Amino acid sequence: MTTAKSIFTAAPVAKNKLLSQATASLFVRGEPLNSELTKRGNAMLSTAGSGGKLTLPDLPYDYASLEPSVSATTMQLHHTKHHQTYVNNSNDLLEKVDAALSSGDGSALIALSPAVKFNVGGHINHSHFWKNLCPASESAPPTGPLGAAIDTSFGNFDAFKAKMTAKSIAVQVRIQNVLSTLLSLLFHFVFAATLYIKPFRLQTSGQWVGMAWV
Repeated sequence: MTTAKSIFTAAPVAKNKLLSQATASLFVRGEPLNSELTKRGNAMLSTAGSGGKLTLPDLPYDYASLEPSVSATTMQLHHTKHHQTYVNNSNDLLEKVDAALSSGDGSALIALSPAVKFNVGGHINHSHFWKNLCPASESAPPTGPLGAAIDTSFGNFDAFKAKMTAKSIAVQVRIQNVLSTLLSLLFHFVFAATLYIKPFRLQTSGQWVGMAWV
């Protein structure tokens, strides 16, 4: 039996289309899906390719392959913990989507939509992200339309890298300056506050019970 999970495996666009139809065509939030919408949804489900749960894709390189730019530990955590969490959450959510589609529960579909977009989108984005990385030994300047656009805008790929590096460093410096300023303000606030706080005692017992503003 083809389920909602199958659509994400075989045809994510169809799944998104189905969800948008389901949420946009409801009469009133909380009412069941109308019969026509149910037929259209079932038709999409029946024509989708078969497939099981979403799985974490294997990387086309070892975790240590991107060092020293990205450490093996960072890569492993990013892949097996962060991306895996998107996969796990997506599979759990798609079980709920299946149940909502089966029962015609439009309210549930609406409620699930943000989490589905976030987690399945995170899975898809990361799946593409890994393919955009490679070891330095396999790296080469882009060709085709992208390479031509870089040459037109920056002169050549080295000039593009130099400008992007300079801009990135400038942003990093500004962020560090902001954080430094905030920490400095926090330190001065805490120091000043201690000048106006003193221990106090309960009149009845004479025990110290805390701090009080004076």
